[in-house]
Amino acid sequence: MNARTHRYRRCSSRLLATAIAAGALFAFTRLSIAQTTVPTGIERLSPREVNIAAGLAGRRIDKVEVRGNKDVPTNTILNLIRTRAGEPLDPTTVQDDYQRIYELRRFANVEAQVQPTADGVIVAFIVTEQKTVKSVKFRGMVALDSIALANAISIRPNESIDNFRIALARRAIEQLYKSKNHPLASVSIDADALSKDGELVFVISEGPRVRIRNVDFIGNKTYTEDRLKSKIQSRSYFWILR
Repeated sequence: MNARTHRYRRCSSRLLATAIAAGALFAFTRLSIAQTTVPTGIERLSPREVNIAAGLAGRRIDKVEVRGNKDVPTNTILNLIRTRAGEPLDPTTVQDDYQRIYELRRFANVEAQVQPTADGVIVAFIVTEQKTVKSVKFRGMVALDSIALANAISIRPNESIDNFRIALARRAIEQLYKSKNHPLASVSIDADALSKDGELVFVISEGPRVRIRNVDFIGNKTYTEDRLKSKIQSRSYFWILR
């Protein structure tokens, strides 16, 4: 290899290295520009949860408002959230605050909105309150008292009206009656009282008290009747004559 060829190859290597470095720098510059076009956290927000413009992140929060609440005090909500007036807007914090408010289980819907002002933004949390249970009552019971029935369910006054939890409470009361020899007991809800006054009234039809007169097994060959009876909880009821 002569000196001219060696210089040519060394020059080509330098040009190739320079081109690779320039390409990497160009790619890094494009990546940096792409990352700064949208403020951090904006892409993590769901439009249903937070309605926020892309250019508002980092602007000073002029005011934090709560709208739509009647029974739940405003201070209760403001003390729960972390978005504060005077601080820069962080969309991720706003999204977390939305979740904190929703987890109170006092609202049917929660929305967070950010409104730009001349120098900053106003953050507003708009809530729609759920109707709450004002009182829990029982009607139609004879065999059991209201204390035993209240202990069987988990619904208490001042909690949100939740149809799923009410259905579980109805089932719990029926199971309690079945354990007390009322297998035909049924429970319904006074829908009018619940919708008008917020009174959760369980209307109970206890049915007759049923006792087991005898337990028989049919078709058993391998195991005796006494052996099978020892494996079940149902027992015959015997009248004691005095």
